[in-house]
Amino acid sequence: MMLSFKDFGITGDEVTQQAYGESVYKYYKTAGADTTCVHFVFNNRNNNVFYYGGFYDGLCVAIQQLTHADAFETRHAMNALFGFLAILFTAFIAKRFASWEGALIATVLIALSPRFLGECMNNPKDIPFALGMTMGVYYILRLVQKMPAVKWTDFIGFIVAVALAINIRVGGLLLIPYLAVALGIQYMLVWRTSFGLFSSEMKTIAWKSILASVIAYFLGLIFWPFALQAPLSNPFIALSEMSNFSTNIRMLFDDAHIVSSQVPWYYIPKYIFISVPVVVLLAFCVFPIAYWNKTVKKEAWLFVVFACFFPVLYIIYKHAPLYDGWRHVLFVYPMLIVLATLSFISLKQWLPKPYASVIIIALLGIGMFLPLKWMMKNHPHQIVYFNELEGGVDGAFGYYETDYYMNGMKQATIKLRDLTSSSKDSIIVATNCFEPLQQYVKSMHLPWKIDYIRYGQRYDKNWDYCILYSRFVDKNLMPIRQPNV
Repeated sequence: MMLSFKDFGITGDEVTQQAYGESVYKYYKTAGADTTCVHFVFNNRNNNVFYYGGFYDGLCVAIQQLTHADAFETRHAMNALFGFLAILFTAFIAKRFASWEGALIATVLIALSPRFLGECMNNPKDIPFALGMTMGVYYILRLVQKMPAVKWTDFIGFIVAVALAINIRVGGLLLIPYLAVALGIQYMLVWRTSFGLFSSEMKTIAWKSILASVIAYFLGLIFWPFALQAPLSNPFIALSEMSNFSTNIRMLFDDAHIVSSQVPWYYIPKYIFISVPVVVLLAFCVFPIAYWNKTVKKEAWLFVVFACFFPVLYIIYKHAPLYDGWRHVLFVYPMLIVLATLSFISLKQWLPKPYASVIIIALLGIGMFLPLKWMMKNHPHQIVYFNELEGGVDGAFGYYETDYYMNGMKQATIKLRDLTSSSKDSIIVATNCFEPLQQYVKSMHLPWKIDYIRYGQRYDKNWDYCILYSRFVDKNLMPIRQPNV
């Protein structure tokens, strides 16, 4: 991952987030005197980016200042690192259930999931948040299984995970009730036969958990300037705003243009169903078999089931606005992977012992061969993967969003640069992806004039070349095997 991050493009929100990171950096450099980031405005547009924690964006800018490296290459290197750590903690969760064998299976399943791997490389919102949430689930499992004989040092991992998640997105607050749910499951299935609900053991667990949660909450605001202005109210204002995203975004779903505030209830389940490897889907669909596996701790398994299903079910219940596929719930995918892993582990328990490991390896190899082949062939466009149930990208193109995050614009710019390299004249390039293209032109020192156009108004202006990313473009305009740009 750290060897290929330079191949990936600037995503649609990154220019804004880079600017936000610069303002966050200035806030701390001036000891809070420069408050531009508190109600951040970029290019004379109101942005809701200040409702997000500033840790990741500020960290990227701090590294840029220290190393003088390219801004977006630095961001992508950090993205890849956070993505790698998310994969690592997924393996750690699986290891708690099924030793290193489970960790290895989980690593294969998630690392060879094209969409998740693609998001790891240049999604600066959802991947860092997924890391925080996955860390949180891991440390909650570890913490609860050590109780009631728990030390304060055992809470450190939980506190760090919650603080990291909140410092990236306010939804990290979920980890606090997650701990309560895990404690409730543990009590009902394990502890109540040993001590009562109001026993001294439970009181100790309760007050330590509450105090750790309070500490984690306030640490989660340290790198979030907006929250620091009113620590007891602004985070909840941000939570309300994020839960009721006010901007309507038009998008393609199921061969129809819809708006983000009116998505059907099955929007996330459908997207997951058609965009993760089939073998992962099959293993996940039979996840209940792990309940009858005597080696799997039921209380821990039930908590992972909760962490996998609750966010999606809550979003469906609230009719929350959604857009750009299921990237906003990427943090549940590690839990889905763990449940799929436990299906493989449980299956192995019931297979003839001399052949069990060979059969599992064969199933994994066969199941992940096509996704791996696709990733190698289509690098660095892993984010547009659709599985065989949807007919791949060819089957999905024109019916679902493909390159919604504008990753393919980098390759398009390079191709046009090579095509026009012999010309000494400046050219006019029209695009519906202005900010990323502007950065490429600047970094490649190209003598181009860029003009923004909408696809439907592409004939209203004069231009020499036009680079469009796939959103809103007529599916009959482009060759079906070139869906990205």
